[in-house]
Amino acid sequence: MQQNTPFIFNSKNADFVTGKRKRPARESSLFFFGLIAPALGAFILYFLFLDDFIQQWQVDQAFKTVDAVVTDGESTTRYLIFSSYELDYEYRVNGVRYTGDQSVGGDLWENIFIGDEIPIRYSVDDPSRSYVEGHGVFSQGRLLWTIMAVGFGGMFILMGIGTVIGWLNNRRLGSRGTILQGRLIAARTSPSANRMVNYNVQFEFLSPDGIRIEGKRTFLIPAKRAPRPPAPGTPVLILYENEKRYMLL
Repeated sequence: MQQNTPFIFNSKNADFVTGKRKRPARESSLFFFGLIAPALGAFILYFLFLDDFIQQWQVDQAFKTVDAVVTDGESTTRYLIFSSYELDYEYRVNGVRYTGDQSVGGDLWENIFIGDEIPIRYSVDDPSRSYVEGHGVFSQGRLLWTIMAVGFGGMFILMGIGTVIGWLNNRRLGSRGTILQGRLIAARTSPSANRMVNYNVQFEFLSPDGIRIEGKRTFLIPAKRAPRPPAPGTPVLILYENEKRYMLL
């Protein structure tokens, strides 16, 4: 027997439907992700790329070359999906001792030992700024590292921006939208990670102008709270603003 009461897929939106809540409930946590993701992306970009890039650019404005002594080194292979190598070195300019550290490529790492000398560039204006000559952020040995840092950093920033835009759009939808009744075409479930269930839903409804609109949406619900998928034809509720902006509740 087909139920007459509209089925609400996100139970937290029941209060929104009854007017006890001003906004749809599902997007609140996404706003915080939208704030964290760009910060994480900026962190990755700065500490894995921009910090070295800025320093190397500043050095290259006016530099001299000197031999530095390798004092230590560390491989971070165990922490990352690919190998990275960090060298510590020291050098003297006009009798003053300076130290530096830098990520380098595997070709240099495999052929260098503590106590060996390596050529470095240092800034004439600020001798404490330096980098290993021939091992800039775009050198062959570091190119993969640079691509990964820029790629992951940029990805997190774009994900965060997209999430915030989506959150703001849904706030607008919550304040301007109208709740319409539609019909379920199909609902299928599939297991997901961390004891969650994917609800893949297909639905249809008529806009206030009488235009038939068909939509799809996927819900991620904890397995313990996941209800049995309703039968095709079950009434559902749609929050509608226009033909391009609407959401299944």
